[in-house]
Amino acid sequence: MLKAPSWCPHAIPTLAGWEDPHSGEVLKTANHTRQQVAEWHGISVEMPAPKPAPEPVVQTLHEAPTTETTVSEPQMQHYYGQEEE
Repeated sequence: MLKAPSWCPHAIPTLAGWEDPHSGEVLKTANHTRQQVAEWHGISVEMPAPKPAPEPVVQTLHEAPTTETTVSEPQMQHYYGQEEE
């Protein structure tokens, strides 16, 4: 349960913090949840059930094969030019 600061007992809690009910000025910042603010005002708030985690997305990788191949002499000449002598 929230408790107003002792130096401003008339303050009301909001999501931004403790506010003056007359001017709306934030007197003290705080991180109040919606449920805490609702409890302060006497409102019953049901917390929604947490959503289940989404299924992981399977990604197919398209990579080059990692096998070694033997390069023939004609391929060597084609790709690397004439042999130096």
